[in-house]
Amino acid sequence: MINGQLLKVQRAKMVGDPTILYVIFIQPFIFALLFGFLHQTSGSDGERMFTVFIGVGQMTMWQVLLYAGGIIVRHEFNRERTIFYSLLSKTNVYWIWAKRLFFCLLLASPGLIISILVGVLLFGASIPMREVTFIFIGVLLFLLTLYSIGLPIILLLFLTTQGGKIIQTITYPIFLLSGMIVSVDYFPAIIRGIAYLFPITWSIHWLQNVILFNEVNWFAFIQTIVISIFYLVMSRFLYVFIMGKIKLRGEINL
Repeated sequence: MINGQLLKVQRAKMVGDPTILYVIFIQPFIFALLFGFLHQTSGSDGERMFTVFIGVGQMTMWQVLLYAGGIIVRHEFNRERTIFYSLLSKTNVYWIWAKRLFFCLLLASPGLIISILVGVLLFGASIPMREVTFIFIGVLLFLLTLYSIGLPIILLLFLTTQGGKIIQTITYPIFLLSGMIVSVDYFPAIIRGIAYLFPITWSIHWLQNVILFNEVNWFAFIQTIVISIFYLVMSRFLYVFIMGKIKLRGEINL
């Protein structure tokens, strides 16, 4: 009950936070304009332009997810008490954070819609209607990968005092290697191999193949699902491991 009420308070704080409103609604508009003008001057065709705006939307969703997750952790003013009570009452904090992350994912979604609308309405980016079903599948895959990567990240932020340093170290490489900004095909073989350890890279690969090459890569689809499930399972083991350490040490500040 306490955790449910706390989640409602956190949602209200996030929705009323001017920075999160800027990141959700204004920033994707600005980024879409910037990248739109950049690619328009380079003479990109309509479908390639559409890929650019999909990428801008994905980039802003990634940022919103991390920012919103960070706000939740900062607003968790009773972190120690919440963990302590969860141990006493056997409350599964893992599922509570899974719900919170889903809310963050909903907050991130408008960025993709805004970016696509800017591309279509202002820059004449053409949606490849013949592949619209597969594009929709690709967006769902991307949402799944954001969730699967975001859950272990947000658990580390909440359950450990050193989680912030770890997250700062790994999130930017994941972002850069995902293919949102530069296609993975341009990376050296060893870097490309590392990039494909992340499910987000496979989901972006699926979308780019569908839009640019009219190719449905079912191998990328399967890899996205399998690796996403692996990350979700890993997040569960991570939670059990950290909570076990807390019980063993009798100390919350790991």
